[in-house]
Amino acid sequence: MDVLKQIVDIEEKPIDFFLKKRIELLTINVVNSIYYNPTRNVSIKLFIVINNEKSKKYYQQALNINNRTDSLFEDEQIYVFIDKSVRIVETNSLLLSSDVRILSGITHENVAKKDIYFMDYISAFEQKNEINQ
Repeated sequence: MDVLKQIVDIEEKPIDFFLKKRIELLTINVVNSIYYNPTRNVSIKLFIVINNEKSKKYYQQALNINNRTDSLFEDEQIYVFIDKSVRIVETNSLLLSSDVRILSGITHENVAKKDIYFMDYISAFEQKNEINQ
């Protein structure tokens, strides 16, 4: 979450207005993530990306793709669901998701082993390249 806070300004919002089924699906996504740490409790939080100069490119990218941000909210904001162990669980900004994965980095061991974390890291660059074309 520290990387996300460095990239954009965010504001936490309550998650309790979502349907229980939606929260259950997000929890399943966390547990099935390659980054899931079973020693930690799943704790999903919702954040809204504040639309300002720092986040301008993410809002513009979303608008360029589909003329809206595919928001859960009436005012079409970029949202991010986060769990501490897996980072971003879901967002409506592919560019923001890619940037967070890239700036979060990986270890030398991940590179040497070319493990699943390495592959995920590389795929973030590929995804960002596709977005920028």
